Amino acid sequence: MAGIRDQYGLTPKQRKYAENLADGMTQSDAYKFAYDATDMQGDTIRNKASQLAQRGDIRAAVDALMGERMRLMEVKGISDRSKVVGLLRQFAEDDARPDHVRLRAVELWGKTCGAFVEVIEDRRDRPAAAVAVELERRLGALLSAAAPQVTVIDMLPERLDDEDDDDGSGEDDAASDAAGSGDDEAHGLIAHAPVGG
Repeated sequence: MAGIRDQYGLTPKQRKYAENLADGMTQSDAYKFAYDATDMQGDTIRNKASQLAQRGDIRAAVDALMGERMRLMEVKGISDRSKVVGLLRQFAEDDARPDHVRLRAVELWGKTCGAFVEVIEDRRDRPAAAVAVELERRLGALLSAAAPQVTVIDMLPERLDDEDDDDGSGEDDAASDAAGSGDDEAHGLIAHAPVGG
């Protein structure tokens, strides 16, 4: 029996120790349940358990066992989800059941399948600048680096009003243009003049 080793090269007691660790036991408890430690002092158990845990073959076995347990949990979760969806489908399609039961089954079926998205509305009063900063942060994450940078803060109404008063006169440019400043043709020539020419 002493010569028998598993696929990780572990003896039965070492394998049990690795399984105990993979199940979430502490090193000391895993050692106590795998080996005969009834006559051992606590320090001795901790030292031997720690030495075993440091071994590469033990670590590899624990990692593999934990990975296998995770896969089994995922498979079980998928299986359980399939059972729930099947039961909800039966309830929803069973004409003998009351309408409210069938409707609730359809609702839960849709939620299980991800057909509904819960929307949480934020109704907190926040300053426009704080909202603008948050929007800019979110938009920045969506925009590519090649896209021109537009800041939401510059589009706030108070900022737009400031931009209209470039000359500091407080007079709106559109009103100034409508009054006929006589510079319309010059503005047009400058706007259409070729760059560097």
